[in-house]
Amino acid sequence: MAPVGALDELVAAHPVALSDLFGAGPPVDATRLGGRWAARLLALTPLEPVFLLTRPLVRGASIAFRGAGKHFESGGTGGRDLVWGRATFRFRCEVAPSRVDGAPSLRLSYDGLGNPGVVAPRIDELRRVGPTVALGATWLRSGGTTRPAYWWGLDAIPTPADGEDDDGPGIT
Repeated sequence: MAPVGALDELVAAHPVALSDLFGAGPPVDATRLGGRWAARLLALTPLEPVFLLTRPLVRGASIAFRGAGKHFESGGTGGRDLVWGRATFRFRCEVAPSRVDGAPSLRLSYDGLGNPGVVAPRIDELRRVGPTVALGATWLRSGGTTRPAYWWGLDAIPTPADGEDDDGPGIT
């Protein structure tokens, strides 16, 4: 599979296509993720049966939430979600088997870190699909079950604080 050059290429893609792309990617190296990364909503998993009807909704939501992202601590141990550019919910990072296919992925866990009840049961998984693009799957735990929720992606945000050039940090 050819590497993804830009996150915008994946917005409103079919969930099955995103799952296939995710399955072909290696886990993201968390030690290379220091700094800020822009996030985009790509697909809503529960709405897969009505995919064609919901594509415009996903495109609109992806544009509306351009201030979303992740801020990773140097060393790759954890970080915070970015909501409208502000650091919010904490997560910790670990390499673990993916719920998508059982292969290794970078897991972001939100439980036990003082996050609100609606955030704490969330599990994010991340794999590399391009030089500065990562594809994520989000799962929600509820009532003893874990269900797929949505697909999202990360793209580097080059900032002077990163100390990187205009291409941003790599995720290999």
